Amino acid sequence: MGSKKRKLSLEGYIDFLNSHKQLPLTVDCLSQIFSIHGFKKLKVAKKELRDAVKTLDLIDPSRSTLRASISSNAWLTQEELIGDLSRLDWQECCVTAIETLNSSFPEQRSDSIPKAKRKKSAGVDAAAEGAGSVSSA
Repeated sequence: MGSKKRKLSLEGYIDFLNSHKQLPLTVDCLSQIFSIHGFKKLKVAKKELRDAVKTLDLIDPSRSTLRASISSNAWLTQEELIGDLSRLDWQECCVTAIETLNSSFPEQRSDSIPKAKRKKSAGVDAAAEGAGSVSSA
C-alpha cells in the first residue's frame, strides 16, 4: 500500500520561510515548495532536493499591503471594480452587491439608495451602492 502524501500547509511554508530554510521537511514538502516556485518536480534524493530548495528565492505569502501606509479612505468606482474583476477573470461566484465601507465620499456610503442591478458584458452583475468591498452570493 502506498502512503498518502502530506500536503504542505501555508503555515508550514511560512514556518519554513521564517526558519531561513532550516526546518526539516519531508521529500514531499520539499518537492511541493520547488513546484510552487514554478519548477518541475524532481525525483531525486532528499539531500539533492533540499539543496535545490535552498537555492530558491522563497516567496513571502504575506500581504504586501498589510504594513504599507495605504489610506483607509481609498476607493474605487463601480466601473473600476467591475473592470478589475473582469481582468482577473474572477468567476467563482456572481457579484450581486458592492458595498462601500469607510468612504470619505458621501455619494458612495452604503446608506445611499441602491440602483437597479445591471448585467455587465464580462458576466459580472453589480448593484451600485458604491465600490469599496465586494460581497458575493
